[in-house]
Amino acid sequence: MVSYLGAPLTIQGEVLGILCLYTREEHEFTKEEIDSFSSLAVQAAIAIHNSQLYERLKEQTTELEKARDDLESRVQKRTSDLAKANEVLKAEINERKLVEERLRDSESQLAAFAGELEEHLIANDRLISVGELSASLAHEFNNPLQIILGFVQNLVQDENLPESERQDLRIVEDEARRCRGIIRNLLDFARPTGGERVPFGIDAIVLDSIKLVQGYLDKFNVTAEVSISPNLPNIRGDPQHLKQVLINLFFNAVDAMPGGGTLYVRAAAENGDLAIAVADTGQGIDAEILPQIFRPFFTTKKKRGTGLGLSVCDRIIRAHGGSIRVESSRGSGTTFLLRFPLMEDQHNVGVS
Repeated sequence: MVSYLGAPLTIQGEVLGILCLYTREEHEFTKEEIDSFSSLAVQAAIAIHNSQLYERLKEQTTELEKARDDLESRVQKRTSDLAKANEVLKAEINERKLVEERLRDSESQLAAFAGELEEHLIANDRLISVGELSASLAHEFNNPLQIILGFVQNLVQDENLPESERQDLRIVEDEARRCRGIIRNLLDFARPTGGERVPFGIDAIVLDSIKLVQGYLDKFNVTAEVSISPNLPNIRGDPQHLKQVLINLFFNAVDAMPGGGTLYVRAAAENGDLAIAVADTGQGIDAEILPQIFRPFFTTKKKRGTGLGLSVCDRIIRAHGGSIRVESSRGSGTTFLLRFPLMEDQHNVGVS
């Protein structure tokens, strides 16, 4: 064996094993091969984890059935022994009813757990398909899209081009960029979010993210109001991934305010964590939809959304040891609340 490529099989911070790839001839692995192999390792870890969950469910089911059989046997024996005593019989009947209620509750809980597990397995099957497809999509589509964008951008700059044709070309350019963004979202969701963690300040990340979307804010008449507490402690993580999360939340906020509005961004140290709030004055989210917004492939943007943006954000934040939650109601805007642990050698600076 000459060349070797290895990737850890990790799930929820636990290392399950290592996925190894050997070649008999010397081979330098490309970035696409490494990304595809890393994606395969993630899906393998998920499959192993799901198998462990399934075995655990079978064990719990067996234990529950055994406990139920044992309990029923004892109830029947005691009922027979106390049949001659009317008062005791009444007490036994009441006890039996209580046991049956508990058994029904247990069976209901088991059925609910089995349903959730089934949904989880179905979702993971879809994720495995996405992971396998994303690498080939990136290779097959990125280069043609880049060529299309290059030709379109050159044509748009032609001063002799009629304005009507220029507008058509801009539509082609926007749609090509959108397709490229969809492919990037698929890759971001399929590959691991791990990477080197370095100390960094959140203030620069917030301000840089605002600058990157400023043109988009201006286009839709959205004003940004940023409040960052001074001398915020550092956090440890991947600055680019955190910037990706903020930009995604900013874009979602603008989409929720098609007629214009205000984007509020606040960062402060609170109760030993770094707290970031991203709020809008938009139309809000219906209560029945809120529990689903972080699920993969769930989207309310029927014609232009992949349903992966918030799911990617959730994965990145959890990989940083943080949490994200949302507060919203129809007509009252939406607020995303992000919390990250501060570095251990620093203390809280203040609360805004």
